[in-house]
Amino acid sequence: MSDFRKHLETCINAHSKENGSDTPDWILAEYLLGCLEGFDAAVTAREKWYGRAKVPVEGPPLDPNRCAVCGWALADCVDHGCVRGNCSRRPLPTTRYDAARAEKEAGR
Repeated sequence: MSDFRKHLETCINAHSKENGSDTPDWILAEYLLGCLEGFDAAVTAREKWYGRAKVPVEGPPLDPNRCAVCGWALADCVDHGCVRGNCSRRPLPTTRYDAARAEKEAGR
């Protein structure tokens, strides 16, 4: 678990922001991280559209314990979230956390 995600969870809990939806703070933290990733993908697509695409920067290594499609932490069973080869996020994200592994796990 990343430090940022843990801080986000703690902040949500400290301000009781989970109460409005009766959703556990860790689920809200995962959702918000997904929103940030989606926004990053949208900005990248916009910049590419306008011909202003930046040169990709090498980021931290991809975590094999996260869903290859959406990047959420893998769950023990499909009832609790993503499992290897089966992303539970809907709608499915248009960009992949680990595209090469997602293709491999999908059997393509």
